[in-house]
Amino acid sequence: GAGIGAMIAYLSICLGRFDRVRSKVLLGLTIMLTVGLALGVGFGISAILGVEYTAMSMMAIFIMMGVGIDDAFIINGAYERTDESLAPPERLALAFQEVASSIFFTSLTDLVAFATGATIDLPAIGWFCITAGISVVAVFVVTVTFFSACLTLDDRRARAGRWDLFPCRVAPDRAMTAGDKMTTSQSTVSSKLFHRFTSVLFRRPVMVCVIFGFFGICGATAYIAATRSEKGIDNRDYIPADSYLFNFWADDALYFEQSIQLTVVASGIDMKQPNHILAMDRLHDEVRALPFVLSGPDAIQSWWPGLKQFIGNSSEFDLQDWVRANRQWQSSIHLESPSQIRAARFFARVQSTTDRDIRVEHMDSARAACSRAQKVAGDTLDVFPFTGNYLTTERHKDING
Repeated sequence: GAGIGAMIAYLSICLGRFDRVRSKVLLGLTIMLTVGLALGVGFGISAILGVEYTAMSMMAIFIMMGVGIDDAFIINGAYERTDESLAPPERLALAFQEVASSIFFTSLTDLVAFATGATIDLPAIGWFCITAGISVVAVFVVTVTFFSACLTLDDRRARAGRWDLFPCRVAPDRAMTAGDKMTTSQSTVSSKLFHRFTSVLFRRPVMVCVIFGFFGICGATAYIAATRSEKGIDNRDYIPADSYLFNFWADDALYFEQSIQLTVVASGIDMKQPNHILAMDRLHDEVRALPFVLSGPDAIQSWWPGLKQFIGNSSEFDLQDWVRANRQWQSSIHLESPSQIRAARFFARVQSTTDRDIRVEHMDSARAACSRAQKVAGDTLDVFPFTGNYLTTERHKDING
């Protein structure tokens, strides 16, 4: 609410004057309403099309606010430049004649940009771009229809000498008759500020300072970006600053060993194939030997030692018997037949790190270990490791490229 109020005040200062008739507070409110209506249309159509709503979709609100306010400023500026003795519909037609094509092609460019972004292979970004693209079209349509109509109504109000904040009250000395022109003796606040700004900007010492300052700032920021920028984002950046999760992460880092769970999934295991048994032995040895796997008896939690002991040297066995007797592993083993495992998983505790490059190294090392074990079975097994961090680590690896 405070943010919207501040935005309305900003729009009123930029569009109008400190005057009871021409302050344009209501017009500023209309611009915010225009953006709100367009966002409702954009998000509504996205929902109808089945586009997922994510946290990234919220960014469309601020982008559309900028696009909508910019379009409204352009239309209002062109309207103000027309002959004030003309009727409001004629003034609006002349304003559109001047700026409609610019607004249209700007919106079209934004639409093409978001349509291109929708092809990115990250679903969340794709959904955001689809929603934003639809919202851009909605902003254009609502601005040239609803806002433009409100602009002419505001002109009629001012011509009648009605107060901006209290249109029911009339200032008789400010009313216009046919053919009159509204007084232009007062400049808008923004025009006064820009007049003073340009008068200072075009002084030679200031121009020299601007040129050298521009190149200095560009060089400094480019150096900082190249040497200090970090790839990726901390998970804590996705949650509100007052969330209890911040205290959880702080206590977890302070009092407990930082580790995450590595899940290793193997599929297509035939327990009557000696090379498959050798491959599973090798897989556990490879995982245990990874330098970032924690030490201790509970570092690796696996069903493999117990199942291998159950089978022994017997050629006749039913894996279902072992699964029934070991209920703790029922959710981790899915059988294909009495001697074949369709898919199974085991777990290892590994060191957690916030360094993106080290995460990539850990991910590649785990994959290489699984690949070496897989080759023992002649690539007739499918083995792969996974942690929740891999969802972003894979993208970090592409960036490192």
